[in-house]
Amino acid sequence: MTTELLIGTGSACASLGSILLSKPNWKSKIIHVVYTAFICGLIFFMTSEMTEVSKELDEANDKIARLESIQRQAKSILGTIPTYASDPGTNRGTVLKVLAFLEKHKDEIPDTYVTVQNLAEGVGLTERSKGYFEGGKEHNESLGQAAKAAREIVEGLAAGG
Repeated sequence: MTTELLIGTGSACASLGSILLSKPNWKSKIIHVVYTAFICGLIFFMTSEMTEVSKELDEANDKIARLESIQRQAKSILGTIPTYASDPGTNRGTVLKVLAFLEKHKDEIPDTYVTVQNLAEGVGLTERSKGYFEGGKEHNESLGQAAKAAREIVEGLAAGG
């Protein structure tokens, strides 16, 4: 029901009621004023509530659209991330790619961004003092696990989670 229809219907009802109640004495005039004020107040209240609900609905629809956009982008990125890589450079790139994607959307999914940021910090990808290509077999295994976790996060986002 649109606002205009609600106002029109309410006005018509108030007018009809006013015609039916019309009498020439003061008591009936006071009743008309009170009745009309009540109908106008009711219409105002209903219109303001409808406006508020409509605004909340628009905000919810906008959020859904943003999350669906993130889901589409996650599906797209998922196609560029290998399922498994033993190469430390590929694993490092996977974690950084996912981190960059989530940083772009950190306002919509802040917890997920923080999780991957902590993951990247845990394997030393965000430290400026550490050599980027330092580390032995254990470090490479950690990178592989981090890349797998980052991929699974993107899979979850692509699935709508």
